[in-house]
Amino acid sequence: MSALRQPPTASIRLVPLMMIAFVTIAISGLVIVYLKNHLHSLGAQRVMLEREMKDLAAKAAVNDAQIVNLTSRAALQRRLEEGFLKLVPIRAERLVRVRASSETREAVAMAGPAAPYQPAVHSPLR
Repeated sequence: MSALRQPPTASIRLVPLMMIAFVTIAISGLVIVYLKNHLHSLGAQRVMLEREMKDLAAKAAVNDAQIVNLTSRAALQRRLEEGFLKLVPIRAERLVRVRASSETREAVAMAGPAAPYQPAVHSPLR
């Protein structure tokens, strides 16, 4: 009876191992394709956003030039002559002057007693 017995051998089943390897390779291939497609779409979004940023920077430069042009002294003088702007004189009691502090001098308001600071009044001019 012992002659019929086969010697113990380590049997490896190749079919399950091949299927596991095939599934692993297939899944990794699909992941690589997905990541490449995602990278491509992100690149397209980046190009679009860079183009939009360049357009916005150009518009900002145009707006800055218009602001400089409209707030120049000549433009403001022209608007004043047209009557679009109105200048209101600032009365002396509304002015606050602060001098450099030293031992002998203190900050002095023009129309009030000597004090370190006199806050400006935020009431509308009349």
